Amino acid sequence: MIVNINLLPTREGKSKANLLTIILSLLILIIGSASFIVLTNKATNSTAIIQSQIDQTTAVINQLRSEQSKNLVNQAQNGIEEQRAVIEQTVLTSKLIKDSLNGLTGGAELTNFQYEQNTVTISIIVPTEREAGVYVQKIQKLKWVDDAKMVSLIKQESNNYLVSYLIDINQLNVPKMKGVDK
Repeated sequence: MIVNINLLPTREGKSKANLLTIILSLLILIIGSASFIVLTNKATNSTAIIQSQIDQTTAVINQLRSEQSKNLVNQAQNGIEEQRAVIEQTVLTSKLIKDSLNGLTGGAELTNFQYEQNTVTISIIVPTEREAGVYVQKIQKLKWVDDAKMVSLIKQESNNYLVSYLIDINQLNVPKMKGVDK
């Protein structure tokens, strides 16, 4: 019997299992790479979308802040104008009251003073009808008065007269205020 002893390794043929393993490994590698690329693109796209939304939101916030600051400035200006108008009205009313009181005689009392736009309504108590007429004449001589009328004359129980006057004001001749800027 012949025994063949060969110390060199013999070459074994490639098995189908090895080939199949290599093909499956390559297929898994290709699928994994494709999945990684697709997921990376999705993440990049969603990041870009989110960044654009952030930019839009920031622009809207800045616009709203700008509008809000403009509104606050307008409200402050309106508030200042309203305060100035109240101050002017108060100073004007006090000057009109002062001038009206200067026309009263010794026994007369001012009971009501109302100023609205270009009209003043005054009620006074006088001891005689004559003093009621004298007061209307004094008021008509004031430079800021266009017209003064006696509206009512009511005799009271105390033998005094309650007299109401309606005075039309000439705005051009109204006493000017001092110390208040327009």
